[in-house]
Amino acid sequence: MEFQKLIKQRRSVYALDNKSPVSDEKIVEAVKNVILNAPTAFDTQATHVVIALGDKHRLVWDITKNTLKKILPEERYVKTEKKLDVFQAGYGTVLVYKDLNKIEELKKGFPAFANRQDDWGEQNIGILVYGLWLALTELGLGVNIQHYDPLIDEEIKKNFPVKEGWKLETEVVFGAIQANPGEKKQTNIDERVAVSL
Repeated sequence: MEFQKLIKQRRSVYALDNKSPVSDEKIVEAVKNVILNAPTAFDTQATHVVIALGDKHRLVWDITKNTLKKILPEERYVKTEKKLDVFQAGYGTVLVYKDLNKIEELKKGFPAFANRQDDWGEQNIGILVYGLWLALTELGLGVNIQHYDPLIDEEIKKNFPVKEGWKLETEVVFGAIQANPGEKKQTNIDERVAVSL
């Protein structure tokens, strides 16, 4: 798919089904390709992912439900659970992590840039997540991004291969598209882009 077309096609899709138009192997291959080639500051490669499919995908959202049920008032949880059901109805979740140990090493190794390393670590995550979103979209999957970290971090860590020092940054939910999102309202592009010649 042409890159500019893919950028336009990428949207937050919430009406997902527990199916995929491609094999699990193709999904894993695409995710590996993105993480292998997404740039990181100082080439730290301090980004990691855990791909949760099938029962493991459902477990991510069971953990999220159980965690939130303990801390939210009942009337608020009822609404939240409906939202979480939407994510759980998808096909898979990519858990995206930042390696805090590597970032601390950078701070020590490059003291002149120590105060920027946390920001650059966040940029690394943004680049990776956008790459994952585009790659999954290219496979014909609908995708949305969630942020239930740090509330779910400890329970996720108990149930998935997460190493010490990894910090959960986002949950990338995907699945077969049941309904496309509506038209996106854009602000005037000239208010967002300035050209200086």
